[in-house]
Amino acid sequence: MQKLIDLAKPLITCDGFIDTRINRARLFRTTTPILRQPILYESWIVANLQGRKTLYYSDRTIQYDDNSILCVTSGSPVECAVDASQENPLIAVVIDVRFEELMSLSARMMTTKGAKHTPPRTVDIFPFTHDLKEVYGRLLAALHSPSDAAILGESLVLEVMYRVLQNGLADSLSSIASNRNSASILQALRIINESYTEELIVEHLAERVAMSVSAFHQHFRKITSDSPLQYIKGVRLTKARQMIQSGSITVSEVARKVGYESPSQFSREYKRYFGLSPTEDRT
Repeated sequence: MQKLIDLAKPLITCDGFIDTRINRARLFRTTTPILRQPILYESWIVANLQGRKTLYYSDRTIQYDDNSILCVTSGSPVECAVDASQENPLIAVVIDVRFEELMSLSARMMTTKGAKHTPPRTVDIFPFTHDLKEVYGRLLAALHSPSDAAILGESLVLEVMYRVLQNGLADSLSSIASNRNSASILQALRIINESYTEELIVEHLAERVAMSVSAFHQHFRKITSDSPLQYIKGVRLTKARQMIQSGSITVSEVARKVGYESPSQFSREYKRYFGLSPTEDRT
């Protein structure tokens, strides 16, 4: 693990996300602790090289550190806390994943072995095995070389996904794919994450994925730990926070961009969700 940290450190220039020579791989560092607060995890595979994070869902708490890999297969609003300091910063490698690509890989793997019965989850942790550390070492080494990154980058990202699938993710995805209700909920999640700026009515979402409203609510909570309305609000507000903290557009513009017709309602819900008004958060 120390070798991975030594490869990552020269590439890190600041706290926050750092782009790399491989489009789908970024580094993340924080040298200060992050108190429990709502954030939006995108579809990511996250490997902590150093430090620990805690994710709080309504029905469970997930802790992951340098012994585990986090995989989020569909955008997920969640509360997160980070243990970090100047002496012990949190350092992570974040890989953007495509759900269809994961499902395709998983299906090919299931033809060579029988699937196990595992709970269908869009967020889970898996062991940070020796094989995964080895491929992360090659990926981090490639980031130091423009030609290696350009030629080997995509194949290294694919290998990371394959190794995570080997370590349990394939079984979880197989459970989702084989369950019609779970697959329908994932379709709804993709609609929400792609169309959160539009008017989203739960009854219409249920109709689009061919489910009754009651079944939609039941299975939505089983997959995401949230009700559909809570999930939609979480996506909108966390997307809004990213815009607010960038400081480039007004609060009213942000409200409109994330699907709020009333700036005052947006500000009220923002403060309830984050504990700060949009203006205070920007400051």
